[in-house]
Amino acid sequence: MDELIERWTVLSDEVGLVGAKQEGTRLAFALLLKYFTQHGRFPRGRAEFPGRLRREADQDVGRQLGPVPVTPRSLLEVRS
Repeated sequence: MDELIERWTVLSDEVGLVGAKQEGTRLAFALLLKYFTQHGRFPRGRAEFPGRLRREADQDVGRQLGPVPVTPRSLLEVRS
């Protein structure tokens, strides 16, 4: 199985968490959630995500994603 799919696919028990977010924040939330479940912490920045994952996400939304805003405030906003 492709490592990207294996490690970064939202699982059935996570779908409700991601689906509860506003449409424009779901991708960022899902990426933060999957990173946290793998590493036990939030990423310090976009560079901590695998390059292939960033490219796939960029392609999926049809535009270049900006830096993942990982600040104490953004974490609180994503958690709510």
